[in-house]
Amino acid sequence: TGDMVYTNPFTQFLVPIGHTDNLLAMQMFAEHMESFGIPWAPVLGNHDHEGTTNREGIADYLTTLEHCVFEKGPDDIEGYGNYVVNVLNSDGTLNTSLIFMDSNSYRDPDDHTGFSGYASIQDNQVEWYENKLKAIKSKYKLQELPQSLLFCHIPVKEYETARQLYRSEQKTGISNPDFTFYEGVLNEIPCIPAIGEYDEVYYDGGNIFDKILELGSTKGIFVGH
Repeated sequence: TGDMVYTNPFTQFLVPIGHTDNLLAMQMFAEHMESFGIPWAPVLGNHDHEGTTNREGIADYLTTLEHCVFEKGPDDIEGYGNYVVNVLNSDGTLNTSLIFMDSNSYRDPDDHTGFSGYASIQDNQVEWYENKLKAIKSKYKLQELPQSLLFCHIPVKEYETARQLYRSEQKTGISNPDFTFYEGVLNEIPCIPAIGEYDEVYYDGGNIFDKILELGSTKGIFVGH
């Protein structure tokens, strides 16, 4: 789920940190993954392209690997790596659609410091998500949208909503009917997309979660970051 490599080609207190060849780092990582001889499906994080090879270049490289099922995705929407892997049952019927989406990097794509704030899944990607699910329903002649899981790098903003609800329950001891905690640990605050104005443009943090609730197909979201 992204940030497979981070060469950290920048400086701190005028002292170089890391190196600039992020493609070499990705090749080393990919060689390890390919050695297992099984399919693997990555998405890009906000650090994978930081170096001498840009985001598209890293995406191009991933498409050349024998066992990597990564696809660059449509050219007319944001990001590289918006694609679907359909998992089938032994009789050829659809079991689950695995949806991979590029959560992009920073609000300013040329910002490698993080100052501009994290980006989000964009509206044209949300539209692609809906259209893709409807196309899968049609292809497999389903009565309803397929069961699916979503994989991306930067958490949707509702991760922070869930954290706040969890903390509120801990603090007050009062159960919230809109929130159910199952199990797990919470050791850091979710690094969600930036919300607010930047460079005279307002960013709402993305609306993919609203669409997920509306359609009812996706049962889980898995992120990195």
